[in-house]
Amino acid sequence: FSAMDSLGPHCVLEPSATPLPLPRAASEPAFRYSYEGRSYTLDDYMQRQRATVLLVLKDGEIVSERSNYDRTPAHRHLSNSMAKTVVALAGLEAGTLKPQDIFRVLPNPRDPSRGAYFIAQQAFRDTAPPGDYDFKKAFKRSSNSYFIEHGLLVGRDAILRHAAALHFGDRSGIPLGDSRGILPTREWLAQKRLPWRDGDMGNLSIGQGYVTTTPLQMAVAMAALPVMGVTRRPARLRLAATTPPIAPQPRTAMCIRRSS
Repeated sequence: FSAMDSLGPHCVLEPSATPLPLPRAASEPAFRYSYEGRSYTLDDYMQRQRATVLLVLKDGEIVSERSNYDRTPAHRHLSNSMAKTVVALAGLEAGTLKPQDIFRVLPNPRDPSRGAYFIAQQAFRDTAPPGDYDFKKAFKRSSNSYFIEHGLLVGRDAILRHAAALHFGDRSGIPLGDSRGILPTREWLAQKRLPWRDGDMGNLSIGQGYVTTTPLQMAVAMAALPVMGVTRRPARLRLAATTPPIAPQPRTAMCIRRSS
């Protein structure tokens, strides 16, 4: 979904003073893939799939970009399950998420073949079936219940802090007219005189509710995720090849390696 901020309260963040540049490559390579004995192009893929945006990055450059449904870089989208990565990082750093611990997803009374998570009277449907989940299984099945549970454990401030560190809310710095992201900060809630309920926390944990992002922001965030337990600051990832790596806390590095 896009432009959800046009339907309800939202927060527009000011652009970063030091935007993260993400330049376009000088030329686009000829992408092709095979399926059932036939060869297809990226344009063929977009015509055959219900994908909104496809963005390909290589060596810090945009080498290809396609959009459907008349979308442009200025449109904002719900981050949906990609936000679960941010919840996982926050929980791993805080120690509230331990990959080996088991969380039981309860069945949805209206559809017992799928799970559900209840906050007071609000039900969050899960596309994953009920059962026992550790982190690796929950991440693979993209379990809403698991990540709502851990979002509630780690808290809103930790999730928003990690989202900001991954440059949610920053423009890319390239002349595409891309939009700013939306994050439900405490300052914005106070300005709008809106309460923050547990149900809002559930939405935040699975990338719904007030939060919106652009495809470029999601690409930057995913490109900056830890690899083999070592991370780099997203703000410098494309600016200097000599930026020194930052070692995460030992428990975070251990958890990344275990669940890879």
